[in-house]
Amino acid sequence: MILNKTEIAKRRNKFLSQLTLSDSSKRRYKDALDSPFLIEIIRNEFNAESIYMLEDLKMLWRLYSMINLHPINVKMHRYYSAPIMKYIRYLNGGERYGKRIDYMKKRR
Repeated sequence: MILNKTEIAKRRNKFLSQLTLSDSSKRRYKDALDSPFLIEIIRNEFNAESIYMLEDLKMLWRLYSMINLHPINVKMHRYYSAPIMKYIRYLNGGERYGKRIDYMKKRR
């Protein structure tokens, strides 16, 4: 589905407004989701200009899985993956989506 800039802006504003976080956390989420680092990955992998153009939960989960273990994200204390997961939950009606990498594996 192709969205125009107005629809993308509405989705972005609606997502950010429903977050129950402090203003500084909302600002960090907005900055992370609009960052050149994330936009470059979205362009290369999904041929989209913004994360807000993506609606398919499977695609978003793939993006999350890529970003979650990326060295830059780990170094920045999950700066990019946390807002991606919030966006996935937003699109999924507040429900969790996906499984942990170590799901059903025996822990030491």
